[in-house]
Amino acid sequence: MCLQVAVPMWQMEFQSYAWDQLRPIAQRAAEEVGSHGDILQFGSKKAGAQADVFNHLAKGIAVLSFCPGGVKFLGDHYEAQHA
Repeated sequence: MCLQVAVPMWQMEFQSYAWDQLRPIAQRAAEEVGSHGDILQFGSKKAGAQADVFNHLAKGIAVLSFCPGGVKFLGDHYEAQHA
């Protein structure tokens, strides 16, 4: 349910970004979730680590939602129009 709130917030934030600004956001999101995604499931002793990875996941989904047809993740479909 948190993603259902976070992704639209990031979509609104990224709405006016140029594509060349979105590319590094998507790249970093993929790197962070790929490297530290286990923190979402198992937690971390480092304060804020879980929230950081979660935000990268939400940012990545938000950027993907601008692609034609959007993106489906965990049964939810995210699709947004880019300016």
